[in-house]
Amino acid sequence: MTAVAVLAGTSVSVLTADGKQHGIPLSLLAMVDGAVDTSRLDPALVAAAAPALKALVASGAIRGGVASAPVKAMELAAKLAGAIGNEIELTFSNVNPDDDDPAATTCDLRVQFTDRRTALTVAAVAGQLGAPADGTAPSLAKLKAAPGGLPAATVATKLTGSPRELAVPLHAGGGNAMTFQAAAGPLLADLSVAIEDVDATANTFTLVISLDHTAVGIALSALATRLAPIVTVTPGAGGFAAPAEGIIRLKGGAPSHIEPPTMAAAEVLSG
Repeated sequence: MTAVAVLAGTSVSVLTADGKQHGIPLSLLAMVDGAVDTSRLDPALVAAAAPALKALVASGAIRGGVASAPVKAMELAAKLAGAIGNEIELTFSNVNPDDDDPAATTCDLRVQFTDRRTALTVAAVAGQLGAPADGTAPSLAKLKAAPGGLPAATVATKLTGSPRELAVPLHAGGGNAMTFQAAAGPLLADLSVAIEDVDATANTFTLVISLDHTAVGIALSALATRLAPIVTVTPGAGGFAAPAEGIIRLKGGAPSHIEPPTMAAAEVLSG
């Protein structure tokens, strides 16, 4: 199934059920086996566009070109609500396509994420991350229990053990200030926590939760499971396709005064 670029003798526009006219850029379309692939269109527009596009193909107003065209290989959506999802970055490299079974295509994948929260108080970090119940602004790590006080500055350190944890000592005195916890799984084996900018006068600190994980030779069919703690993976309308090599950064995540907030997302195109 080879996708080729769409050529048109006229602009493509459709009228949706709400009476609005929508122009469709040809760059969002492709021809696959003589039909127009609409997998890159907004789902709300597909139902209205499909009959019009079919008629345009039948009349010859639009047709397939010679140059290949990208299709939607998969779609990614952050599990973390709000702007924090915009910090998720994935890098695809060494893609090895499997033409017989595209889902068996393999690639190397690097996942990077940094959640930096400045001028936090002990009470604020507990309320945001959850300790241990759900917090108002969750991240990839939560607190095992209510904090015991202001934490000491620490370098980025991975959470280890089962369950995966990291204890941070108090800024002054013996014992621990707080213990961070994360879910199991190979992805979060590379999750780190750092404490910076501790201010004993203002009783504030900076918390940095970061992830830098690499998977080598992972199949596209295994991405959903590997990325489950941080990203939802959805194949394109025609199933998985070999992704183009390069960096994909999720975007569009934003807080909202009306629940729920917007999740960051990204479209991955075929190579």
